[in-house]
Amino acid sequence: MFSSSPFIEPARRVPVWLNLVGFQGLWWLTILTVAEGQVWIGPIAVLALAALQIALLPDRGAELRAWLLVALPGFLLDSALAAGGAFGFPQDPWLLGVLPPWMAALWLSFAMTVRHGLAWLHGRPVLAAAFGLLGGPATYLAGSKFSALSIETPQALWLSALGSTWGLACSLWFLRPLGKAVRAGAAAELALRGSKG
Repeated sequence: MFSSSPFIEPARRVPVWLNLVGFQGLWWLTILTVAEGQVWIGPIAVLALAALQIALLPDRGAELRAWLLVALPGFLLDSALAAGGAFGFPQDPWLLGVLPPWMAALWLSFAMTVRHGLAWLHGRPVLAAAFGLLGGPATYLAGSKFSALSIETPQALWLSALGSTWGLACSLWFLRPLGKAVRAGAAAELALRGSKG
């Protein structure tokens, strides 16, 4: 068990509204273009915004680590659910034979909110679990309404399994408050100021 969060407080945070609007915009762009058979527009847009976010932040290593800690398990969870028949895709899945690249891009897009737009969930695992329990299935249901994916199992069973999975995942991702970064550059600068005084 971690004594503090593996997610470090950003040195500079992307404004909450901008981060969440960006996430929602990417989600809608991806889902609507996938429904039209344009499966690469969403991933390209996500990668472009990810590059911009990384370029604007001074603590790139911590940001990339947070993305990895969220996007990779999320991708693996969805892969397991898809392989188990929980949902399917009208287009061929090209990534590892289970999920299409646009699903991986959506996971990266969600991961980009963990230290910024959704930072308020850190240290609130019950609230985070409720967020995942309700929000996770809602996004997949919306995606299915736009024909980006199809729900293959009975809806009540599917909602229960997906909600439980997302609820548990979110409670773990947001279990602890954001950790405080110890930045070598800042520590050295303070030491230098102290020696001058």
